[in-house]
Amino acid sequence: MMYDWLTSMVSVLAIVAFGAALIAVGAGAYRAGVESREGSSMPEDKQEETKEPSVIESALKQDEAAAEAAFAESKDKVEAADRMELNESEPVKCEIEHVHVLCTLAEGAELPSYESAGASGADLKALKDTVIPRQSVQLVKTGLRIAVSPGYEAQVRSRSGLALKKQVFVLNAPGTIDCDYRGDVGVILFNAGTTPYEVKKGDRIAQLVIAPVCRGDLVPLSAETFDDCRPSVRGEGGFGSTGK
Repeated sequence: MMYDWLTSMVSVLAIVAFGAALIAVGAGAYRAGVESREGSSMPEDKQEETKEPSVIESALKQDEAAAEAAFAESKDKVEAADRMELNESEPVKCEIEHVHVLCTLAEGAELPSYESAGASGADLKALKDTVIPRQSVQLVKTGLRIAVSPGYEAQVRSRSGLALKKQVFVLNAPGTIDCDYRGDVGVILFNAGTTPYEVKKGDRIAQLVIAPVCRGDLVPLSAETFDDCRPSVRGEGGFGSTGK
């Protein structure tokens, strides 16, 4: 009799526990459904908070794109400024002294020209076609004769591009043209390359630079007086005496 009673009690408790479990599962499902419905009707400010990570990510991407565009625009402007050609409407302000240099041209010769507003040298141009053999020197005429103002000289210098790309340069650079010289301005070109170099009529072969001259008044002295007059720590040291 006692056994039957205990068996009945266990069965009842099992049924009660099973029912409680079913109730708990149902309540959980109900809560999930309610939260889902509440989420769809959530105020906008609350919804924005839930979307905040994606909004920030999008804003960062936009800022990145804007920064890249600004950088590209700035780079384009710098490159455009570098490529800008100088003209009379936008002259470069250079404090350069101007000196009159009288000149005359042989038939077919071209006047030297300054290629930019700040150029120091005017490009000298070849009078005629010629060929400079490799490892050779040749005098190339320009057909130009000049008269430089007293107190100045004209210097003939190499063109850097010609020296670098073709290994052709003015051998005696800077060549000096005195203010009282009236002959043709010849350019002594040396071809240090391994192949002959062809000079075409009108090619820019050198630069003409006008420079002031200071003439020294030489005062002869005895060796003892010379050494005592202006003493020097360096003395006779030369030819690399100060090191590399």
